[in-house]
Amino acid sequence: MATNDSTKILVPVRRHDVTVSFDDILTPLKQTARNLTRSGQTDESLREALDPNVAQDLQIFTDLVHQLSDVVQQINQKAPHLLASKTGPPPDSTE
Repeated sequence: MATNDSTKILVPVRRHDVTVSFDDILTPLKQTARNLTRSGQTDESLREALDPNVAQDLQIFTDLVHQLSDVVQQINQKAPHLLASKTGPPPDSTE
C-alpha cells in the first residue's frame, strides 16, 4: 500500500445537539472539591501523604470551582439568557 495515497473518504455523520448547562459542569466539580476537602480533613494518613504543593493545588482547585460557580450565578441573576445553551451550529461553524 502506498504511503502517499491522497484518496479522501467522506463518511456522512448525523448531527446531534447536546444541551449542557454550567450546572452540569460545575456540580460534579463542586462534589469533587467537597470530597477532596472532606477526605483531607478526616483522613490523617491522606493529609500526611499529600505533598504540600498538591495540598495547595487542591485548595486552589476548590477555591476556583466555588469562585466560578458564584460568577455564573451572578451572571444568571443579571442576564438569565446570556449563558443559556443556544440551538444551531456553533458560532464558528460554516454550515
